[in-house]
Amino acid sequence: MRRALVGILVVMFIAQGASAYSFTYAVVDGRAWLDCTGEANISNNGVELANGTSFEVGISAGNATVSAGHGVYCQGVLPTMEDLPNLRPAPGEVFASTNVQLCPQDYFFIGNCDATIMTGDMTNDSADVFATPVESGEMFRINLMGSSSDLDVQLHFQTNDSEIVIGEITSASNTSIDGMEPLFIPISEEGRIVATVTSQSPDTLWSMTVHRIDVSSPRIVDYPTFLNGIGRVPIRTPFSSTQSLEIVALTEISDVNNSLDASIRMLQGGSWGESSTHHAGDMVFSQTDVELIEITVDCDCYWTSRLQRNSHADANSGRESPALIPMGLTSDNSSWPLIEMDGEVVQGELTLPNGDWIDVLRVETTGWNESIHLIDLTLEGDVRDMKVKILDIDQKTWEILDENEASFSMDNIEASLTVGRGTHFIIIEHVNGSAAASNESEILHWNIRVDTIVIDEGEEPWFAASDEVESAAVMLRWSLGFSFLLPLIWILVHLRSERILAAEMATAKNRLEWLRQRLEGGQPVEKDLARALRAVASLEWEEALTAWGKPTLRHHTSGIDIAVWVMDDRMATNGAWPLLIGLNPQEEEWEVAAIRFEAPEGEHWEVSKVEPRLLYRGHEVFVDTLSKGTRFFIKVELSGGGNALDIHLSGLVDGMPMAAKPTQIITRSEHSEEE
Repeated sequence: MRRALVGILVVMFIAQGASAYSFTYAVVDGRAWLDCTGEANISNNGVELANGTSFEVGISAGNATVSAGHGVYCQGVLPTMEDLPNLRPAPGEVFASTNVQLCPQDYFFIGNCDATIMTGDMTNDSADVFATPVESGEMFRINLMGSSSDLDVQLHFQTNDSEIVIGEITSASNTSIDGMEPLFIPISEEGRIVATVTSQSPDTLWSMTVHRIDVSSPRIVDYPTFLNGIGRVPIRTPFSSTQSLEIVALTEISDVNNSLDASIRMLQGGSWGESSTHHAGDMVFSQTDVELIEITVDCDCYWTSRLQRNSHADANSGRESPALIPMGLTSDNSSWPLIEMDGEVVQGELTLPNGDWIDVLRVETTGWNESIHLIDLTLEGDVRDMKVKILDIDQKTWEILDENEASFSMDNIEASLTVGRGTHFIIIEHVNGSAAASNESEILHWNIRVDTIVIDEGEEPWFAASDEVESAAVMLRWSLGFSFLLPLIWILVHLRSERILAAEMATAKNRLEWLRQRLEGGQPVEKDLARALRAVASLEWEEALTAWGKPTLRHHTSGIDIAVWVMDDRMATNGAWPLLIGLNPQEEEWEVAAIRFEAPEGEHWEVSKVEPRLLYRGHEVFVDTLSKGTRFFIKVELSGGGNALDIHLSGLVDGMPMAAKPTQIITRSEHSEEE
């Protein structure tokens, strides 16, 4: 009786059968058996012992190498361990048991749990017996991997004082490649499993794999879409209040037509709820404050499932829409999905099988006080049996000021309502109300699109200023007021100065002589002359003439009075001839007026400077408009080599051309001699 490493041999041969392969094992003295679908050979310590498709051969301690060609699959037994006992022990009897490591299910399915290989040789033996200790909350898995002839395996569960038969494995002839299904035995108390192997054939070789699999520790699975399991292990996965779990399929792996049931419960508010039984085709809906869902398959078997986790959240909010509007203005309304009114499509559903027949959505309008907004929505999808209502909410009393309800028409639902600024609500509900919600009802999906436009902007709000702002504003008003007064103060001071100067000149005589005397004293007179021109203009015409002194030339008609004074040459620059000219329109307004300086003989005159500044060109100064009664005085500097001067005033009076020309000629040499 020998134990051989047949499990690894079979698994590797099947896995590598698509291409040529070769494996080497450490063996002891004994017999080897090989059964293949094609040509294979076995060598021992470098010497080929046999080849073919099925054979037994004696083998010596050392290394054994098995080789097979492309597409060949094999099963077999190689001698690697010593004899097994022949007699089954009594309950409580000391017996050399084989310890098998307990394997977590997740490790088992990813291949991280090595099987314990039990093998034997029935030559000249009535039985082979082995035992494995087990504990409560696990699944014992045993699988006949290979047998060279008929085989019977009796399985007993023993405690210290009792024994029961728990299973049997039989094979009427030699096994086929990967043709046996494993046997799963649930363990409910501590003890040992005793396997008694017998055969009608005296030289039978056999091998089995044994696993102990944990079925009491919950498995945490993130995405349980395609899930396999062994026994009644609790499968837990994260679950939220807006999700459902649909059992698409749940069967034994060995019999996909055998549909299984599952017990399901939820972790809600830190406590596990009651279990309920479900099967393939059921959809399990979550509840409020659920954190986890636990699925336990009601089968002590190797099972497979396909699960689908669905979300029933509304409007991209991650939560189910409430069925009522908030109680008041101060209520926390964050649980109501907010719909952005930008024309984008937002999705949701009435989950009728879960009692959800109404969804309340929130919209927010912004603007100034008393602003008016138009809300316009379109609802599409499975909406034939739905209706929509828009509520205009009073933001102070929370009363419903207005509402508009619409139902299905053509292929959608359309509704609109004018509302004020603030929070308002959209209600989507089934036309049959709560009567539409039942386990047999279908889920109705909706797509909503909401737009808004401002009809009236309202009144811009005013906010009372703080004390600090009020204080700063007062200082700013005083500062700005004073800065605004500064130009006025300057003007008043300037006007007062001008009036004083005008009063002085009204009493003074021959102001030009006074300026000439200042020149002889070496004092500047430019600023005094400029001030005098402005000041004298504010006097009456005759007073102004007296202030300047006797004119060199005066031309007085019924329409205008012209006075000209020849000034001291030192009051001009660059040898120019300075003149002071006064104009007084007495009866009419002169428009587009200009003064022209002509030379009756000799070189012509050019205007080189005018004070105050006026536009001039060549021998003309452009005065523009002379209003009736105006007293107008200018200083003109003429350059040129002439000696005589004619002065000519022209313009428009009542739209008609008009001219005034003194008959007297002014001679420069004559007045220069007088000075």
